[in-house]
Amino acid sequence: PQTVKFYALQGSTWVLLDAQLEGELRFSHMNHFTFPAVKTTAIRMDVTNQLGKASRAFSAYFDEEVSAGYFLRGRREEDGLHLFVDDVYHGAIQGNWGRSQVGLYTEDMPAIFNGMLHYQSGGVPVKTITIEPASCQIGESVQLMADVLPANATNRRLKWESSNPEVVSVDDKGTITRHAAGAVKITAYTADGGVVRGTLDLLETGLGDGLKEREVMLYPNPVSDVLHYVVSADTRKLSVYSLGGEKLLSHFPDGTNHIRVDGLQPGIYLLLADTGDKMQTERFTVIRN
Repeated sequence: PQTVKFYALQGSTWVLLDAQLEGELRFSHMNHFTFPAVKTTAIRMDVTNQLGKASRAFSAYFDEEVSAGYFLRGRREEDGLHLFVDDVYHGAIQGNWGRSQVGLYTEDMPAIFNGMLHYQSGGVPVKTITIEPASCQIGESVQLMADVLPANATNRRLKWESSNPEVVSVDDKGTITRHAAGAVKITAYTADGGVVRGTLDLLETGLGDGLKEREVMLYPNPVSDVLHYVVSADTRKLSVYSLGGEKLLSHFPDGTNHIRVDGLQPGIYLLLADTGDKMQTERFTVIRN
């Protein structure tokens, strides 16, 4: 061959890949090409022969060395099971199975079912998701910010859900819109095959109203080193206790709104907020990345 080119199918378009040959092209030998990781459903190889030479059959073998990660969803309808990959419809499996539950089985690939269908082939899994506190009034739309760790997780894509979309809805990008007063829980799930999730509680009309009932809110939770807090103005002192009741840390609100917890062992702890006339307890988890 004179040249060998590789193309990846992107939607309905074949996109030329930057394939690099190791050494020189050799006849009747295995030639090794490398190109950047690409998410695709098909690869095409085009070969141009030397001038005056006859064409012949070629074979290609592809090694998956980098995980891309896909979000796979199955939706049951009367006519069968409809399949979506990364929220793009790919077709249906015809059938009428009556009352049954959707499951997922893969060969030579780890898979976990967590109420939605996902798979992830290899890669670095997500360990924690922390949604930053936010306020959203009726008629407003607010973009939620989520901290996904570790930073080098292969698939950092999130699936967002609202416990009551008629009160507060959330789109695929994490933008919430409040339609009415009411308490709502917003949940972000990992799309890498794991069961990790992060949640945000929005009370009657948002975080501002919530603080009237809760003197302290903590984030990120789980936490590895620095625990941030939001407290009411009359909070005098914060204390950290083990689940066994041992007092481990004391902290007086100083305007920094954070406590260093990197000296604590991984586990579950209680933070006690003292306002003088009442106490408020919140639970948090310490992890090590």
